[in-house]
Amino acid sequence: MGKHANRIFGVTLVAVLFCAGLVACQPLHMDVLVYGDSLTVNAQTAHGLNVPGKLVGVRAMGGTALCDWVPAMASDRKLYHPHTVVIAFVGNVATCVANDWRRSGSAAATANYERALRAVRVAYPTEKIVVVGSPAMNDRIRWLLYAGSPQLNAMEKRVASQIRATYTDAADVALSPHHVFVWDRPPLGCPTCRPVRVRTSDGVHLTDAGGKLYGAALLTPPSPSPSPSPSPSPSPSPTG
Repeated sequence: MGKHANRIFGVTLVAVLFCAGLVACQPLHMDVLVYGDSLTVNAQTAHGLNVPGKLVGVRAMGGTALCDWVPAMASDRKLYHPHTVVIAFVGNVATCVANDWRRSGSAAATANYERALRAVRVAYPTEKIVVVGSPAMNDRIRWLLYAGSPQLNAMEKRVASQIRATYTDAADVALSPHHVFVWDRPPLGCPTCRPVRVRTSDGVHLTDAGGKLYGAALLTPPSPSPSPSPSPSPSPSPTG
């Protein structure tokens, strides 16, 4: 993971405990281990990942992409023993995706994220994996041109079904219904309340209210897909 190898690891158990990557941590058995970028950091800062009675580990840093974290996942699995692994990236392209992005834009960036997503299943062969689609963005500073890409979300939904993972659009629904950017949304736990500001002025990051919504979306178990209705049995052919 290069310069990202020794970043902070956060554990949530009602309060947030920290253990630096350079310091040996005792083996844990996480209920949930979240990999993400700055929006996950926003959620953690807003205490949106605090779940009483659950151990929630956070492996996140602003500006990172999924491929930054994949090399550490096998060792993370041995150290943290997560029951569920949550993958939540909005589409940063400044680190390990940079060459692909410069060469071929969105198509190559999507392919990079797809390779990394498939590698997650290799690193976590038996764990439950939840892939969280990105909310829409309104990048007012024009330096996150791929973030919130519908192309990224579509790929994640397709690949999740192929690698025995679960895709959820809960974050998109919570922050940008129908993948349409909005500044304000009803606060967490009060869908009929007056909307509050959930995005910061850059049109990408989250306020505390937005962080709480995003954190809840990361940790809410996805609804199971409805089972297809069984085909009607053919009527028996008349005899005699």
